[in-house]
Amino acid sequence: MTCYDCCNFYLEGCFGSYSMRMCKIYGSLDCDQNERRPDTAAKSCPNYNIIPQEQKQKIIKLNKIPEPFIDF
Repeated sequence: MTCYDCCNFYLEGCFGSYSMRMCKIYGSLDCDQNERRPDTAAKSCPNYNIIPQEQKQKIIKLNKIPEPFIDF
């Protein structure tokens, strides 16, 4: 259970090969955060809502995300 699997998670912007990890509800989930980390915050988040597998595949195709770079 991670933020990468939540429907509120998204990537924003792109600087080189880096994209900011964001939550529609809580904002930044980047490495500068102490309280909300994408690999641990989902376990205690009351707004966690998992993305169905079919929807996840559509997101990957629409955004043309190469397989090695998919973190969710």
